[in-house]
Amino acid sequence: MSSSSSLPRLVPLFEIGSAQLAPVLEAERAEWAASLDWDFEPALASLRYMLDNRVLPGVAVAVGDRGVGYAYYLFRDQRALVGGLYFLPEFRDGDWPRLVLQRVFQELARQPLARSIEGQILFPGPERSAGPLLRASGFQFLERRFLRLEAPAEHPLPPAPADLTLRPIPEGMLDDLALVMTHAYHGHVDARTSSLYLSFDGCARLLQALVLRGGCGPCEASLSLMAAVRDTPAGAIVVSRISKGSFFISQVFVHPRYQGQGIGRVLVGAVVNALARRHPGAGLSLTVSRDNTRAYDWYRRLGFADRLPHYAFMKLAGD
Repeated sequence: MSSSSSLPRLVPLFEIGSAQLAPVLEAERAEWAASLDWDFEPALASLRYMLDNRVLPGVAVAVGDRGVGYAYYLFRDQRALVGGLYFLPEFRDGDWPRLVLQRVFQELARQPLARSIEGQILFPGPERSAGPLLRASGFQFLERRFLRLEAPAEHPLPPAPADLTLRPIPEGMLDDLALVMTHAYHGHVDARTSSLYLSFDGCARLLQALVLRGGCGPCEASLSLMAAVRDTPAGAIVVSRISKGSFFISQVFVHPRYQGQGIGRVLVGAVVNALARRHPGAGLSLTVSRDNTRAYDWYRRLGFADRLPHYAFMKLAGD
């Protein structure tokens, strides 16, 4: 990058390396740790590798030779995934997030390889300029909340069907659970945040990524449970380790046939109790759509504190 101007400008990520973006990436790592107790370093290591090998498409905001914000995109499972959208604090409230996202959309329009465009704004600020662009461009745009339960204690499990059993998720049952998950997300508000929720294949890919490949941090097998009623899969909860002292509920779902019977509450309660026994002092986090008021209010009553708003957006091809 040239240092001939001190005015902010947009620069393709192909033209810069991780050294120029180091202040942004370090601030992002620190904010994940301070706000969410989430070790984001493994993800950033992958980004640095792609930046230095000039294989990461996207856009940065640069001032002189210094990056102050960025967004990238990747194609996966016929989806265009927009990541980053992270800016140093002084560049979050103006037009730069909108301009970066607008440039990313222009690049994606020249290579229509995806059935959807999806992404998240994970820290507050950029949504103020990016949100109107997303809505005007036909995107679903939802506010979500990071919630966190500090050092949970054991409590009696809520009432549940007498023939309900819980056991660690068997790898051989992932397709069965993907079918349960497909039914659970049909018409659900969260189906507006990712196209994976719209099909069995998408749910199967997501479960495999979370359970087998650590897609949200290493899966904690001892805390990830399948619920069955009379040996029929009825729901599941998947828990990932996101740092030395923190865990994250990356999925919890119940088949509509069994909803309203307390199974979801039993799954969450069983995880909270197991965490209190096996990892005393650890924290447990999750995200929930703010429009899902029933779930949000229940988590708050359970003791989860509202830590941070974030935003999810999605647009299907042809919308």
